[in-house]
Amino acid sequence: MRRPKSQRSLLASLDILILSTGILTKKSDVYSFGVVLFELMSGHAATFSTFEQSFHIVQWATSKIAKGDVESTIDPRIKGQYKMNSMWKVAETALACTARSSKERPYMYNILNDLNQAMKMEMETSDQAYDILMTEVTTTSMFSDSVEEEEEEEKEEDDTHMKDTKILFNVTQS
Repeated sequence: MRRPKSQRSLLASLDILILSTGILTKKSDVYSFGVVLFELMSGHAATFSTFEQSFHIVQWATSKIAKGDVESTIDPRIKGQYKMNSMWKVAETALACTARSSKERPYMYNILNDLNQAMKMEMETSDQAYDILMTEVTTTSMFSDSVEEEEEEEKEEDDTHMKDTKILFNVTQS
């Protein structure tokens, strides 16, 4: 039986580690956030089809961006309403978020900084620069965990994951 489209999209936005272990981590959330960034950029769902074939958005966008073709990944409904350098920054951020290895993925505070940079690029000559700065101050304070706190939490998650994996391994061997 084929899964409903909403379930397929949800599964497609999950990190492969979640699907194999069932364990959620901050880095698996980062992966899902990268999928959402690609969805926002392209206007496509996490899985989508053309007349010829089906695609997972991460593989589709990554292959185009790797060839230097960010423009074809951008939703045509917003054509001409953005600066290319800010869209490249968003694309690079989404690529980093969806790296295969969770250790290669950025922390959320890095993602926030990258997206703030993209917003600044977009609004460089705009009257809205003040609003952007105020938004940055507000959102930065929401994600004010220090680097040390993030790294300590990630180490604790890794330790817990290893314990859970050992327990799962021992149970399956019994």
